[in-house]
Amino acid sequence: MPNFCAEPGCVGISKTGKFCDAHQSDNYQKRRDAARPERDSWYDRAAWKGPYGVRGYKLRNTPWCETEGCNRPPTDVHHVDDSWKETGNWQLFIDQSNLKALCHEHHSSITMTRNNERKGN
Repeated sequence: MPNFCAEPGCVGISKTGKFCDAHQSDNYQKRRDAARPERDSWYDRAAWKGPYGVRGYKLRNTPWCETEGCNRPPTDVHHVDDSWKETGNWQLFIDQSNLKALCHEHHSSITMTRNNERKGN
């Protein structure tokens, strides 16, 4: 069934899939994925996000955000040491002792601070 193209601002019709003919080879999803670090794809693996993955295990076994004084339930899992992105150390990526269960607010705050430090802001 034809749908509108998923490319923002495009009014073309997609005959198959999400994008019209003009956006099959160049679309926001491909540009977004090309800009992501190579090892970010590890977050899509079953060992991380699957029903028995380390992310779910951490969230199931940690009832409260691990930030001191926070009494909200955790929604995100944070890597304390994220050097696995550069080194490709899979063990560090899935090591429970390298993970913290955080509420979304605290995880976003830590991530923003870390990203700003990397950019030199």
